[in-house]
Amino acid sequence: MTGDFLIYTTHLNHTPEYHGSVIVRTNGAVVPIECRYFRKGNVSSDPIKPTWIPFSSTKSGEGHLSFSLCLMNGDWLTEHTSTVYYLGELIHIEASVSMTNHMPLKLYIDHCVATLSLDKDSTPRYSIIDHNGCLLDSKAEDSFSTFVLPGDERELDKLRFDLDAFRFLGDDRSLIFITCHLKVAPVDQRDSRTKACTFQKVQNVWTPLEESSIDICACCHVGNCGATRELWFGSRGRRDLVPQAGVESEVVLIVALTVTAVSLISASLLALFLYRKHKQTQVNHDQMINKMIGDFLIYTTHLNHTPEYHGSVIVRTNGAVVPIECRYFRKGNVSSDPIKPTWIPFSSTKSGEGHLSFSLCLMNGDWLTERTSTVYYLGELIHIEASVSMTNHMPLKLYIDRCVATLSPDKDSTPRYSIIDHNGCLLDSKAEDSFSTFVLPGDERELDKLRFDLDAFRFLGDDCSLIFITCHLKVAPVDQRDSRTKACTFQKVQNVWTPLEESSIDICACCHVGNCGATRELWFGTRGRRDLSEVGLKWEGEASLGPLLILDTDVTKLATESLNEAERRMQERSPGGVESEVVLIVALTVTAVSLISASLLALFLYRKHKQSQVNQ
Repeated sequence: MTGDFLIYTTHLNHTPEYHGSVIVRTNGAVVPIECRYFRKGNVSSDPIKPTWIPFSSTKSGEGHLSFSLCLMNGDWLTEHTSTVYYLGELIHIEASVSMTNHMPLKLYIDHCVATLSLDKDSTPRYSIIDHNGCLLDSKAEDSFSTFVLPGDERELDKLRFDLDAFRFLGDDRSLIFITCHLKVAPVDQRDSRTKACTFQKVQNVWTPLEESSIDICACCHVGNCGATRELWFGSRGRRDLVPQAGVESEVVLIVALTVTAVSLISASLLALFLYRKHKQTQVNHDQMINKMIGDFLIYTTHLNHTPEYHGSVIVRTNGAVVPIECRYFRKGNVSSDPIKPTWIPFSSTKSGEGHLSFSLCLMNGDWLTERTSTVYYLGELIHIEASVSMTNHMPLKLYIDRCVATLSPDKDSTPRYSIIDHNGCLLDSKAEDSFSTFVLPGDERELDKLRFDLDAFRFLGDDCSLIFITCHLKVAPVDQRDSRTKACTFQKVQNVWTPLEESSIDICACCHVGNCGATRELWFGTRGRRDLSEVGLKWEGEASLGPLLILDTDVTKLATESLNEAERRMQERSPGGVESEVVLIVALTVTAVSLISASLLALFLYRKHKQSQVNQ
């Protein structure tokens, strides 16, 4: 016992057979297991999970809530990656809370404000949601903002709303920051302080997101739902909302109107000042400017637009003075090179001529989606995809020079196992118990990708069952076909090396002798790039995967799958056919053999485990 925890520790032991190789494909390991349980608490109502999970960690805090806001796409299924919006677009915002070890709670939005800086108390600011869940922006004449319920029933830990894009009047940066105060409440609590209300302009009424037996949105009309503005965004994040009414509400309303009037007068004076400055600037810069600098002909001008002013602190029609500078090469065939302006709003572009980005990733068997897990069983195939990202390049084709497996991220550490070597020879495919091979999923190979299957293995005598794979990748012109630009697999039946793609010359012949025209000292250079003009190559780099966890084959799972297959065939069996009877007998025989093998293996492991316990 340590502090508030009861700690249980043990080890899971298994020793594989030794075949005299540096690697094995049957897993053996000593796995330390540590389980922590709270000493205090109602264990029956809180399922216990061990804190040890391979290659991941869990963290749960009793009573801890994590609130967040994120931008979503219109389908509400995926996050919106860009933060750039145009006036007239809808900003899809999803509020969420992460709850662990809690009774069921429902999420609500108390207040949301938009500001020009991260400080929520800065000015100017615009109230999007207020009064414990009233979407004030939905009442604006030119707004289509609304709370959203994508499905038939609302998720307890999420609340979504659409916000009609706007910007602050007189702001040249066109940036806004949105800060929201979120809270949770018991699921069965339904009152004026736990609501999500939108104003319907046609009916001139506030309506809740979910149906309610009481009019919880009525207080949105008067702007007083039982909490004063001074209490929100408190330092503790939670507070007791005591209703306020009577004379105090009248005083607050008068003060609010006074502050609003002063703000509008200040905004009007500021707008007048900016307008006069803008007119003066427009007179000075309204003419086109042409000049030549070096190899460029430069054309500069301004695009001017002034929106109508409606007396609000925000506008939904954008006004700006946009400087435009177009650069054209003075020499060259302009008609064959489309001209693009160098100025792009709210984004920057960067392209590096000659820059290549190499990578390795684990894929699922369909080669369409990435695999999320890094855990494999012996006997499984590891689907590996090498790729390169090319910008402003002539067509190039990707190749794998070498791949090594090690026990650490250091590719030069020992022991190490060569998977691919000699400029693209898949050496592991020559191993007797291996099914490794280069793969061509479609009819034609993609230039920027190269795929291969690797039969799972682990290092002999390694207790942690982890491997790291580091590969040296390179690209070459598409029409270059020789012994240094190849992807070859060994075919055991024909006892011959075959290329992934057909070739008029035997580019895989050098795999037999292990010398394909490049020395080992050149690969994995310290600079990551070198001039290979002497061998006809110009670009290369390295990429790595890991750690990968390789576990022993799940024999019980295989036996269960065989039994399920036999039952399926029995259900599909035809009443009268000899062929169906033969299939049934074979399926039952396979199932029986699998179960007997599983039982013998389980008995062997049990005896080894008991012997280990006696020794300990």
